[in-house]
Amino acid sequence: MRKFNIIIISLLSLSLLGACSNSNSNDKASSDSSKSSSLKAKESSIKKAQSESKKAESEKAASENTAATNSQQVTQQQNSDSYQTQNNAQQAQNNNNTYQANKQTSNSQNDPYNYQGTLSDFVNEYGVSPAYYKIQHGMSEQDALQSTPAGMKTSGEMQLEWSKYGTRE
Repeated sequence: MRKFNIIIISLLSLSLLGACSNSNSNDKASSDSSKSSSLKAKESSIKKAQSESKKAESEKAASENTAATNSQQVTQQQNSDSYQTQNNAQQAQNNNNTYQANKQTSNSQNDPYNYQGTLSDFVNEYGVSPAYYKIQHGMSEQDALQSTPAGMKTSGEMQLEWSKYGTRE
């Protein structure tokens, strides 16, 4: 009976070892497929990370390009604004110089007896021709007509001078 017990124990042991061995091979196969799927998952995550990295680099490059373009536009705008400011300052200086020149001319033209402008300017300023202005302010008609240059007389004043006084310039 003792032999019988040893044989049964041996068989049970072998069957357990076989089951364990089977279990180990199943575990090993399962482990291999787990490792394989794990490797595939890692490769997939690496590819995904690389793709995201490339995408981030692309976005960064686009962002840098946009920033550079914006910076260039700002610089161009600042240059344009600077030029416009300089141009405005130059225009203001020119206007001031013109005003000063006109003021000096106007001061010299304030003397109607030595007026330096045109007949139209005189009429616009005083409302009458130079000869008539002189007559209004006490000069005789003949003296006023004779002292007024031909370019500052109206056609009627020239006709009057010729017909009445017989003189022509």
